[in-house]
Amino acid sequence: MTRRALVGLSGPLAYDYKVAGKMGYPQPLLEDSLGLIVFYDEIVFLCPELCPWNMRELEYVKFLSETPDFDVRFHNIYMEARNYYEVGDYRDRNFRDPFIGYRAALKLMTGQPYRIDPRAADFIPDNHGGGVELLTGLKAAGSSTWFRNVLIDWMIPHAFGIENCDIVSNSANQVYYEALRQKSPTSQESRLIGNQRRIKHQLVAGVLPNYLNSDGPYHPCLEELRNHQYLEEARSYIDELIIENQADEIEKICKNITELAHNIRDEVFTKHLSKSREYWVYCKAAIAELVGLFIPGIGLVTTVLEECKAARGRARIRWARFVTDIEKIKVQSEDATIDQ
Repeated sequence: MTRRALVGLSGPLAYDYKVAGKMGYPQPLLEDSLGLIVFYDEIVFLCPELCPWNMRELEYVKFLSETPDFDVRFHNIYMEARNYYEVGDYRDRNFRDPFIGYRAALKLMTGQPYRIDPRAADFIPDNHGGGVELLTGLKAAGSSTWFRNVLIDWMIPHAFGIENCDIVSNSANQVYYEALRQKSPTSQESRLIGNQRRIKHQLVAGVLPNYLNSDGPYHPCLEELRNHQYLEEARSYIDELIIENQADEIEKICKNITELAHNIRDEVFTKHLSKSREYWVYCKAAIAELVGLFIPGIGLVTTVLEECKAARGRARIRWARFVTDIEKIKVQSEDATIDQ
């Protein structure tokens, strides 16, 4: 089975505006690009503007915006999400502040403080990208901190017939996933969810190196790790183990992948990527099952679950979470409390 990741409007953590003039729009910054490259056979982006520049020509990168009937399908999703959730780019008291996780993760990725002097900074990041005209007369902007984007990304797999995929999230929008599993079905605050039961399996690959420069996170030398025979075999085996809850075998695979990544880093990555910004994340590929979840006024997620149950004998929605473990990285507390 092909392991597929979806990077939608909420997928990139931030966007680098320092190099926006080069392509006409800012550079998307993925929180854990190496995790995506290592764990997935195919990475599907909603559109090229959400994909780092130097990843766009990779054979395993695809774009939904290039598929037939994209206009009709995306228009329906966007309008449903907008009609249901009208809150724009400001703090919604229904959720914890997404910028707390965003600021800490951004500092780790860029090596810069959250507040910067643009004239001296290597990156000029913001949580949102420029508006992209995905359809005639309809502009959408990527942002890791807007709940509407998370909602749209949840709707994409069903609308485009790619239910067998993991939706990529990040340290900023984890507050929305937390709300989905913590809020009461009758809570007026949540306005999001119905009865739910959540079962979470976590594949932790340990500490992985990531690299970033002005053109993006990719370099051909990363293919040595992606195409390693052990990893190719592991990708086809991981889902099976998680479904069967084979914790010991999963732990063994995670340990082997981490050791392999560190060996290739020392032997290959350091040689070719010495001028790139190296940062480390605790890579977590989380697969979750949500049973009986629905979004009032849309009802789409319930439909997805019913179809999955009929097709596979079990109802499940999956997403991948590649996030920074703030506690383990020991980001200083004062950095996590800087005002937006």
